[in-house]
Amino acid sequence: MVLFNADMMNVARRARGISQVQLATALELSRAQISKIETGRMVPDDDFVARLAVLLRFKPSFFLRTASLRPSPANFHRKRKKLTATEWERILAQAEILRLSIGSLLKSVDMQASKKAAPEIDPDQYAGKIAPIAAAVRQTWMLPRGPIADVAKAMEDAGILIVPFDFGTELIDGFCQPAIDAMPPLVFLNSRIKAKDRIRFSLAHELGHIVMHRIPSPTMEDEANVFAAAFLMPEEDITHQFHGLSLEKVMMLKMHWKTSMQAIIRRARDLNRMSDRGYKYYQIQISKRGWRSAEPIEISNTIENPRLLNRLFSTHTDQLGYSVGELADMFGLHIEDMEEVFPIERPRLRLVT
Repeated sequence: MVLFNADMMNVARRARGISQVQLATALELSRAQISKIETGRMVPDDDFVARLAVLLRFKPSFFLRTASLRPSPANFHRKRKKLTATEWERILAQAEILRLSIGSLLKSVDMQASKKAAPEIDPDQYAGKIAPIAAAVRQTWMLPRGPIADVAKAMEDAGILIVPFDFGTELIDGFCQPAIDAMPPLVFLNSRIKAKDRIRFSLAHELGHIVMHRIPSPTMEDEANVFAAAFLMPEEDITHQFHGLSLEKVMMLKMHWKTSMQAIIRRARDLNRMSDRGYKYYQIQISKRGWRSAEPIEISNTIENPRLLNRLFSTHTDQLGYSVGELADMFGLHIEDMEEVFPIERPRLRLVT
């Protein structure tokens, strides 16, 4: 007998940004009844499941999945203060639904990485120094000196699965989950973020968490930022390029290192190649020109396009013989909710006259 999974009701409700009170009102029940169902103290009937599925836009089978949910990550994530708790809960719930869907796909596929997995290194092993940890990861992956050609590819080659989806806000770029329960490390990336330099820094930041932060700490965000800067712009490779710095040269360095002008200026200051006064001058100039939100030049659009998730999905449709509908049934999702994340092609209609 397949039983109702209260956890799936909880994650579905949060993914739609609906409170228990709102759900109770829509279903013409009391909040106490909703709470009891969601905590497993009351088992709903089939009619309730059908109504719930319509209201929250899931298939009834979604609420019968035997999966268990992961706890929310530690509250030290890199998000902006304007992001509300409800929005953050919605984003986490959407990511959890994607994690469960990916877990279903991985049951049929043995995913082989072409590079060694990212090492786990506690900052205390290096006396709190982060740059040597970034160098150790580059060495483990045998990355050449200088700019990394494609950060997403380097991470996916090591078995890290990057999952882009629309967070519904630009107040957070991404977050990650470590490898656990037969799942690879996951990086959830906000598909609203289009600037490739920002994507590269976000990916490197989340890589820093995967490498260094099995145990959360209040300093983890600052450490991940330092890791990202050192991973993308190693001191021994970039320091000499800060001589004779100007805005025009910063633009040239951006195109070479594929990082933002602001990150390059910050790196110069952190490596003591720029005074605090000089740093303040460049910050003022960037603000005056309106470059803080949109820099004057962009790097190539051909890099930082995650491919591993698409290959995982396509393996099921092209090689294992699953239809998109069958995968939707497996996930308990409607096809329209899968289209943004997975490579689904709708049949094109041709007008006949």
